[in-house]
Amino acid sequence: MLESPTDMDCQPARLKRTLTLPYVVLYGLGVTIGAGIYVLVGEVITRSGQHAPEGTFVVPIWVPYGGILACAALLLAGLMAG
Repeated sequence: MLESPTDMDCQPARLKRTLTLPYVVLYGLGVTIGAGIYVLVGEVITRSGQHAPEGTFVVPIWVPYGGILACAALLLAGLMAG
């Protein structure tokens, strides 16, 4: 049988409140960079106009293949140089 809260002898957990200058600076930096990324994406979509939907589908498909091809080219260059 479960005990009632009055029967249990436990204290609620309390978190220590610490917010130092480095944490505030890093938080502000992260928020600023994050907002800049969203502004940049919005600017790119604005400039691409009617081609924005195409880029949404093409980029996720071709970027991984480009990375694989780049790794293969580096591997071949390393094998040929060595």
